[in-house]
Amino acid sequence: MNANLRPMNLGEILDRTFQIYRAKFLVFIGIAAIPALAYMALGLVLFILEQYGPSTTLSASSKVAFKEAASWLPNQWPYSFFLCLLWPMFVFLTSRIFLNEEAGIISSYSWCRAHWKSYLALASVLWVVWHLLPNVLNRIVINSEVAFSANHIFSGFGSSYSFSFYQFTFGLLRWLLEYLLIVMICFSVPSWTLEGLALRSALQRGLTFARGNWTRALVAWFLVNILEWILYITFIGIFFFTLRLVFGNLVGDFYYRIRFAILIPSAIAIHILIAPLFPIAVTLFYYDQRIRLEGFDIERMMKVAGLNASVTTPAETGEGQA
Repeated sequence: MNANLRPMNLGEILDRTFQIYRAKFLVFIGIAAIPALAYMALGLVLFILEQYGPSTTLSASSKVAFKEAASWLPNQWPYSFFLCLLWPMFVFLTSRIFLNEEAGIISSYSWCRAHWKSYLALASVLWVVWHLLPNVLNRIVINSEVAFSANHIFSGFGSSYSFSFYQFTFGLLRWLLEYLLIVMICFSVPSWTLEGLALRSALQRGLTFARGNWTRALVAWFLVNILEWILYITFIGIFFFTLRLVFGNLVGDFYYRIRFAILIPSAIAIHILIAPLFPIAVTLFYYDQRIRLEGFDIERMMKVAGLNASVTTPAETGEGQA
């Protein structure tokens, strides 16, 4: 019997998360780098269209459409959608490692491609809940803060303390709502990937698993974000220190170009390093709940012994998939 198939506390799950990450580090990094490469390729194509499109023989309406696309698409929205497309691949790979099975990019990609319709639907739902809604909420909060600040400046209403409290309260509420949206949807990904469920069934089952993991998922999500923030701040400090040693107190356009050219790729690189951690942890939470509530460890043992052919394991069931 696989020694991993036992109930785990939060500390053990976090420790196991890093063990799995280290076990297939290059594979996880390879998967996490796909959105960055796709994002860069998309930006390059749109840049070329924007620069050379007007000189082509395309119709005026086509040129306008390309120009609008070039001005809208190269932002975080396409990149965030590419990230959502990776979640099932992270989950599939984590499951294979957790169950001591052969793991690789090809096998995880093949599973997603075989069910591409529901795969795209799941990624779309994940993107709307995880990225679109928080961005809309953030815009509402920003507009409210601007209105509050304008009212404070021009009419003398309130004080700086009340404005700070207003910012803190709305920022905290936005952060809590963002977390609730994440935890409500994240467990549907392993339910879809590892059980072969239809999208609606996976979403419903994901909510069931979320009820038992609110606190643990919050801790994991918080620690991952803190780790990314620490890595980024550390790199920024080292970068600015080195820049000052090399160029001194340099200012001007050249200085800002160097900062822009280094900081954005560095932020993406750090995000690539951190991106697999939360999906790995969620997959382990999922298996822990199945072991505690559904006796998955016993089912798995019977499966290995050839006594229970109906056990659902990754890539063995396509029932309910589009």
